[in-house]
Amino acid sequence: MQNSKQSESRLSYTPLQQEPYLKPEPHSRTEGDMGMILQNAQGQIQSCNLTAEKILGYPIQRMINPIESPWIFLDQAGSPIPVESCPVYLTLATGRPCLNVIVYCRKPDGELIELLLNTQPLFQGGERSPSAVVTTFTERVHPQETNKQNPALQTLRDHEEQFRMALDSIPNTLVIYDAQRRFQFVNAEGIRRSGKSWEELIGYQDEDVFPVELTQTYVPTLKKAIATRRIQKLEVTKTASDLGSYTTIVNYVPVLNAEGEVDQVLGITYDITDRKRFEEFLEAKNRQITNIFKSITDGFVSLDHRWCYTFVNAKAEELLGKSAAELIGHNLWEVFPELIVSPTYTYFHQALTEQIPIEYEEFYSLFGRWFAVRLYPSTQGLSVYFLDITERKQTEAALRESEERFRNLAESMPQIVWSANADGSVDYYNQRWAEFSGITQTDGQGWGWQPVLHPEDQQRTVDVWQQSVQTGQIYECEHRLMRFDGEFRWYLSRGVPVRDQQGNIVKWYGTATDIHEQKLATAEREKLLAREQAARAEAETANQIKDDFLATLSHELRTPMNAIIGWANLLRTRRLDSAVITRALETIERNTKLLNQLIEDILDVSRIIQGKLCLNCYSIKIMPMVEEALEMVRSTAIAKGVEIITVWETATTASVFGDINRLQQIVWNLLSNAVKFTPSEGQITVKVSRVEENLEDTTSMSWVQIQVIDNGCGISPEFLPFVFERFRQADGSTTRLHGGLGLGLAIVRHLVEMHGGQVQAESPGLGQGATFTVKLPLLEPESLKVPTSGDQVSQVELTTSQVLLSGLRVLVVEDEADTRKLIQVTLQEYGATVTVVETALEALECLQKFSFDVLVSDLGMPEINGYALIETVRTLPPEAGGQIRAIALTAYASAEDRKQALAVGFEQHLPKPVDPLALALMISRVVRGANR
Repeated sequence: MQNSKQSESRLSYTPLQQEPYLKPEPHSRTEGDMGMILQNAQGQIQSCNLTAEKILGYPIQRMINPIESPWIFLDQAGSPIPVESCPVYLTLATGRPCLNVIVYCRKPDGELIELLLNTQPLFQGGERSPSAVVTTFTERVHPQETNKQNPALQTLRDHEEQFRMALDSIPNTLVIYDAQRRFQFVNAEGIRRSGKSWEELIGYQDEDVFPVELTQTYVPTLKKAIATRRIQKLEVTKTASDLGSYTTIVNYVPVLNAEGEVDQVLGITYDITDRKRFEEFLEAKNRQITNIFKSITDGFVSLDHRWCYTFVNAKAEELLGKSAAELIGHNLWEVFPELIVSPTYTYFHQALTEQIPIEYEEFYSLFGRWFAVRLYPSTQGLSVYFLDITERKQTEAALRESEERFRNLAESMPQIVWSANADGSVDYYNQRWAEFSGITQTDGQGWGWQPVLHPEDQQRTVDVWQQSVQTGQIYECEHRLMRFDGEFRWYLSRGVPVRDQQGNIVKWYGTATDIHEQKLATAEREKLLAREQAARAEAETANQIKDDFLATLSHELRTPMNAIIGWANLLRTRRLDSAVITRALETIERNTKLLNQLIEDILDVSRIIQGKLCLNCYSIKIMPMVEEALEMVRSTAIAKGVEIITVWETATTASVFGDINRLQQIVWNLLSNAVKFTPSEGQITVKVSRVEENLEDTTSMSWVQIQVIDNGCGISPEFLPFVFERFRQADGSTTRLHGGLGLGLAIVRHLVEMHGGQVQAESPGLGQGATFTVKLPLLEPESLKVPTSGDQVSQVELTTSQVLLSGLRVLVVEDEADTRKLIQVTLQEYGATVTVVETALEALECLQKFSFDVLVSDLGMPEINGYALIETVRTLPPEAGGQIRAIALTAYASAEDRKQALAVGFEQHLPKPVDPLALALMISRVVRGANR
């Protein structure tokens, strides 16, 4: 096959034989068969035939291995032939065949064999470079090793076979005609495209085989090639049902003999459908690009390397004031010589010389306008886009002037003043910002203001700001900003957007105003209002409870009085028999005792409220005291049919320090309630045990625990938190089943706390019984003994009082002078070393200078209250009193006050008025328990 340059001249070619080619026969697999290898344009083996495997001794898998292929050409000595001299690579490089080349290859067993080979290039479509190469070869056998009769004829046949195979392998149609236009050869692709067999074509003309409409297209050009003895070309577009529309080029190449006559004609057909489609695509794209350049709103021109205009769109004509006809083909610097001395000249040459894109803005006095220019170089020249930005420049200048006036005004304002870009990034602060935050204007720009925000306000503030930036709504947000000294202050930030003529936001201006004092005042008003509302609600509740109590008291007093007066009147008649008189006296006695108990309860509550309830304390064995209380209610329980079970889980010698009468009153009240609220055939369990409580410092404290457990009516979850409050009853209606004033459990709680103990109530709910638990500090066996006479009691009390707080150092904080003096004298009587101060600041100073075992502090004090004091103390290191034991001594006596005091760091909460002994016992329990 010839390259395109050769195809344009006449060809002088002598065929291998003058007779038509014979139809190819199947290859035999005898020695001397021809091997064939197909390699791509990179030299990689794509396939080979079985004969090639047989000759070389390698399987096809080894042949096509791109890393270690055995297809290596050697010289006679067995050394590799240089790559540039290999026939395959010469054919790929030049596009020409290499014929009758002798090379050597080595078989797997090391034998060096001699090959006679030919290479034939293959072309795809109209390409000039080969897309593949076919190598055909035979193994050469020396004359003494063969018995062939005519080696020259065999070689001729071999070459003819190679040529035929090469022609069959190309993807184009190739036909050889004789001078009479008869088919002499048709390659495999031609057979396929014609739809005819070899026998139907060879020896016949086109008119003998194909329809008239087809021969009328091709035969005239074939005849012209024979008549003119020159190559003739024909381009034909056809439509086929299986291929669609396709285009081919047919070259008819006359082959002349020695006399200059046409001996044969080569007909070569190339399918150029893809190329034609690509050309049409490029043409459409060019039209599209041209239309785009014409329609874009920017001015656009293109220049070649000689600085001549090659394209000018309509916008460029408008901006430059010249038509495309006046510019295309003319030199830029000749049309506009004024530009030679402008920066444009430098930018244009730099872009084209360095092949880099350049963007710049420049005022062109020639046109009296500002242009934004973008330069894009290419191998063809320079593409120039330019946009008239005169209005924008004028707007920017006006904006700069406005900003200058704004900043001059902002610097004179006492507020923080800022401005931001349309995207929300801050670009300016006045001097107040740096003075307040300690951050420079540069560091605070962009989004650098976020660290100044209080951590709790940061995300909310950023979200509100971003929402305003996105929607254009006025920005307003209250937040805390950190001053340069670390203090946070409340600020109100507001920002408004500035819009251009199209309504687009171009700027934000805003202020930040200090509202700290207003915010604190508002918060204080809200607290006062909340406290007032809570106090009003508490007062209303107290009044209601008082009213309910008075109504109950009237009922509870009148009921026994009615029985007493009624029976007394009957006795006055003296007409009763002895049995009735006995019953009357028992009734009067029982109701008199009931009245006495009601009066005692009322008096006890009165003493508690006035702080006049006193204890006569000494060491008491707990078991006899509980048993005596049991005996007081046992008859009532038996009469009602209630069983009482006792469980003793502690030694009978276990002792507590307290008032035996008041301790019996505690147990009797709990047992009386249990009998009252337990139905007939119910059960009450009295359990006494010893329990250990683990303290925070890994020490423990021993308690005597008394539990009264019943299976009676139980307590509702709603009423359970109020069960120990004065005047509170679960059922205060006129239809209630059980009597009483609702004072017993309140007295129990106060008496237990005066003994340094704890009391609690538990109940799963109504109808599921209740458990009341009292815990009292346990005295060890070697502690004080029970006295045997009145004198001994006094002596023990005195001894106990003097040693109870012996060696303890107590710091008392109380702002009321009389109370302060009373606590000092009382605690000194119990053996403590007492330091008293008036304010929390004095207390903190004492803690810095001296060491104390316990802190007793009032809660309601001026300037710094007790809550703030203990919070500050707990931040101190241990050696400065940070872990000191602390007791809150206060008139704030509600459950909420107690909970708040314990939450901020107090170990105990003792309401005023307080019994001196109860205070001493609590101090002893807190400190001694911590040191156990």
